[in-house]
Amino acid sequence: MLAPESSRTLYASVIALRHSFSLVNAPIETRFAASLFFAEHTLHAALSTRIPNHSVNSLANYSYTHSLLFTTDPFTQTGALATIKLNQRWLVQAGIQASNDTAPWADDAKPSLTACLSYTTASVNDNVYVCANGINDGRYGYNNVQHYDATWYHKFSSTTHIATEAWYMYERDVPNISGPVTPKPGANPAFCSPGEIRCFAPEWSVANYVERELSKKDYLSIRNEYLDDIKGQRTGFKSRYSEHELMYGHWIGSTLVFRPGIRFDRSYDRPAYDAGTRQSQFSFTMDVIFKF
Repeated sequence: MLAPESSRTLYASVIALRHSFSLVNAPIETRFAASLFFAEHTLHAALSTRIPNHSVNSLANYSYTHSLLFTTDPFTQTGALATIKLNQRWLVQAGIQASNDTAPWADDAKPSLTACLSYTTASVNDNVYVCANGINDGRYGYNNVQHYDATWYHKFSSTTHIATEAWYMYERDVPNISGPVTPKPGANPAFCSPGEIRCFAPEWSVANYVERELSKKDYLSIRNEYLDDIKGQRTGFKSRYSEHELMYGHWIGSTLVFRPGIRFDRSYDRPAYDAGTRQSQFSFTMDVIFKF
């Protein structure tokens, strides 16, 4: 069932302690890092379990709920990552990891590439950041999606900006949900064509945020997004989805913020909400954050 406030269990498989992350909060990444400074370049190297920093939904989430885009893509990569700042405009990253959401010692672990490129304009009003995450043979495993992601940030003024993210992912040889192959624990099968035992399972998504500062204490956040789970491997339903949210933020002092919001979700091809009985879902949500 898809629901904006349902908890989502994500774990690096075979790690003894499983972490449950709600769609409200994101965990703090764990890392050991060092930086080297040269005449014109900076090299930053890290050994870490990290939240993909290309996501517009990472630690400082704009609103109370997370997007469908964020809910269905891989969440953590455990490995080593080098970041090189070439100049004030260009930044490159490359690293190796154990595949998405997987501990290096797990059965599903395999050496996987992470590669990213970031460009910021001279005006600093635009940034484009593209990444390839968890790239290996792409064969079915726990969250072994081949993840290609791009984000674009644009600043219109000191009070208004947008953030847009899009990704394409896939796995190969995913078991048919009606076939004889037993899926791996925690790894969904796919709605393959009749007669197929396994199949190629792709999906893609795009999300856009419009952020407007109304005053020093108030802001407005608008999110619109689209997800096409082509073989139903990420959501459990072979369907296209859209999600729309309007959220208002109000600060009291410098430590307390209220974030009420309204959200509407739609599954276009079949019921995917309330245990597959409804095609739409409307919700009112609010959280209160105390910063210290």
